[in-house]
Amino acid sequence: MDRRVFLAASLAATAGRSAAQPAREKPETINVPAAAVTTGPKHHWFGYYDKTPWDATGRYLLAMEADFCDRQPQPGEAVRVGMVDLTKDGEFIPLARTAAW
Repeated sequence: MDRRVFLAASLAATAGRSAAQPAREKPETINVPAAAVTTGPKHHWFGYYDKTPWDATGRYLLAMEADFCDRQPQPGEAVRVGMVDLTKDGEFIPLARTAAW
């Protein structure tokens, strides 16, 4: 199932529901496969609305890398921007550093 089909199914499952309407039957469960593609000790993520992190070939995944995930960044603290090579056991390839989180 691709992202567009998943989003369409999610929207259809919740469309039109309001507090005045009676609860509907539980929608069909949609299983979306997920797998970790990086390992520690660094923390990796991608988070930006309406952008896909995958390249056209499906080999690389855009990501950010930081040494922590349990606190807010301090002023001037940088994050590494790079890509994960999915054909090389999730190797993170750094491309740049930025303090703009």
